[in-house]
Amino acid sequence: MEAKRAGDTSQMHPAVLEPFLAAMRQASLDVEIVDETGWKLYAAEEGAEPLDACVSSLMWPLDESPVPFGERVYYLLDAEPVYAISIRNTGEDAMGRIALAGALLRALIAANGGLADSVQAMRQIMTERYDDTEIETLARDQKLDIESDRIVVLFHAVSSNIEGATRVLQTLFSQGSGDVVVPIDRHMVALCKAVDASIHLEDIEQLANAVDDSVQTETGISLLIGISEVHRHLSQMATALQEARSSISIGRAFHPAKRIFAFRDMILERFLSEADPEVMARYHALIFNRKYARLLSDEMISTIECFFACSLNLSEAARRLYIHRNTLVYRLDKFQRATGLDLRQFDDAVTLRILMMLGRSSFMRRGKA
Repeated sequence: MEAKRAGDTSQMHPAVLEPFLAAMRQASLDVEIVDETGWKLYAAEEGAEPLDACVSSLMWPLDESPVPFGERVYYLLDAEPVYAISIRNTGEDAMGRIALAGALLRALIAANGGLADSVQAMRQIMTERYDDTEIETLARDQKLDIESDRIVVLFHAVSSNIEGATRVLQTLFSQGSGDVVVPIDRHMVALCKAVDASIHLEDIEQLANAVDDSVQTETGISLLIGISEVHRHLSQMATALQEARSSISIGRAFHPAKRIFAFRDMILERFLSEADPEVMARYHALIFNRKYARLLSDEMISTIECFFACSLNLSEAARRLYIHRNTLVYRLDKFQRATGLDLRQFDDAVTLRILMMLGRSSFMRRGKA
């Protein structure tokens, strides 16, 4: 199990967290929010540690009441996902102030409990191995449609916490429309989106682009985004999440310059990622070897990749490369004389394209080892 960290408030809906923290700031209370294991879901200080074992042993057996300990006062709520809150012990008024703060937080949790419960139910369906009976029970309890077309869009913040992106998504997508924003871990959040026959993959990619722009503008977080196939049954949401995950991991290996990857668009990449690594290495080495090392300079590789990206259109590739068309022709002729592959011919272009991808697939496998 991945260790929790202070500040990981992804379990708390903004409708609960934001008004509570706003009220605490107005009251000048440096509140901390603690879960049932003693880890702090929210702490004003960066890098805060879990509660001291002495504090935990003092608090957890007690009924709901303020408990002074050292410089802070603790108050038990026993409300999912919050277990307790604490404020600085400022004297006689601390007991009353923390009791009021606890009452406010409990009321906010109760008011938004249905929303939080349905998000948690969807998270369980997507990440845990439930059978059809268990899924039907969860769906009935949380009023989730068992059969409805859905697609999973997974947002992955590689080098930062996903919390800021989660808040943006929760603002953009309302659950009443059938969309559910599901925190997966501290780096990933999934949008389980309801779709219909009028929505195409291009629409979802445009939506992902728009979300990415909003997240970057509001939080500065850079995202990788994976898009699953459309699935009909609620029990297939775990499969959809896995497809979105695979889209990101495979897409990063084969298309490192891209950040949005659709599972449906990567049939060849998925096939190559599962092929025998020894066979792939042998065929990759037919071109990518010492004999052609000088030919395959960074300039030549960039030229070829741009030519492929322009669908073998000489004029467009030359324009993007900022070179004369004749310069591009010269480079392709040079490659043809050395290797026998004329990249202006579709079959030869496909051959080299696959050989290049074999090398990236091999690199991806080594990274997983």
